[in-house]
Amino acid sequence: MRHYSPPPNFSSGVIYENVNFATYRPNKYKELKGLNKYENDDNIIIKSPILNDPNTNPCIKEQNLSAKCMIDNNYDKAKCVNAFENYKICNKFWKFIKFKRRMEGIQPVLPPPEERYSIITKEFDQIQQFKKKMKKSST
Repeated sequence: MRHYSPPPNFSSGVIYENVNFATYRPNKYKELKGLNKYENDDNIIIKSPILNDPNTNPCIKEQNLSAKCMIDNNYDKAKCVNAFENYKICNKFWKFIKFKRRMEGIQPVLPPPEERYSIITKEFDQIQQFKKKMKKSST
């Protein structure tokens, strides 16, 4: 039988003798997976310190929109395909940006929220220029 250490809020100067903390099992994995959700002012808030931090998740808006779509449509995934696709595109884009910055040796790999808009516009302009070049070369 495993004996777990007491939770942090138990150590308030009180001495516990012969206490079995085996029943205390923090359910941190459920929270980290983002399974605890609640609704507040038409916004779905995922209670997770990792997924809700704008410094670690640049796709919070898309994530919340897809969760809200699922709740609004009674968890019918077929009605939320566009929201899911938008979230996937956002994740792919920022994974590419992190890969590119890692290869160039830029730290931090994920840019801070203040720099993200300029990165998005710069990448979009590069894509548009590439499309124009491809269109000219095909004609």
